[in-house]
Amino acid sequence: MLKSFGNSRGSAFFIVLVYTQILCLIVLHHLSVFSTLRQIPRNDEERMKMHYATEAGLYLRIEEALQNLQDFSQREYQIGDVTVKVLMEPWGTKELWLLAVGSAPFAYAHRTRLWCTVDKKTGIMTKWSEYKIDDSDYPDWVYGNRENDSWPGYRQAAWLEASRC
Repeated sequence: MLKSFGNSRGSAFFIVLVYTQILCLIVLHHLSVFSTLRQIPRNDEERMKMHYATEAGLYLRIEEALQNLQDFSQREYQIGDVTVKVLMEPWGTKELWLLAVGSAPFAYAHRTRLWCTVDKKTGIMTKWSEYKIDDSDYPDWVYGNRENDSWPGYRQAAWLEASRC
C-alpha cells in the first residue's frame, strides 16, 4: 500500500505537465487570434487613406477642368503615398465624365476606382460611383449596361489595364 503512494507522485507530476501544455496551447492560440485582429483595423485605415486620396485627386481634376474645359488629358497626382490617375472625357454636351484610379503599394487591396459626372457650368457632381475597392480585373460598373452602353466603359477598359501599378 505504501508503494502505491510513492508512485502517485510521479503520475501527478505527469498530469501537471499535460495540463500545463494544454493551458499553454490555449493561451498561444488566443494570442495568435488577437494578433491577427489587430491588423484588420490597420488594413481598413490604409484602405480609407487610399480612398480619400483618390477622392482628393478627383476634386483637384474637377477644379482644373472648370478653368479649362478643352483640356481632356490624363492627370496624375501624388497624394501622400497614393498615386492617383484621373481621366476626363466629355459626357454629352453639358457634363464631363471623370474616372480616378488610386493605387498604393502599402494597402491590402492596392487599388480603388471612382467615377463621377460633373456639370460643366456649375461644377456640381450629378452622378457618383459607389465606394469600391477591389482587385478584380474589370468590375461591372466599368462596362455598364451592354445592351445600350449607357456608361462609357469599352474605351476605358484599356486605360484601366494600362493604369495598373
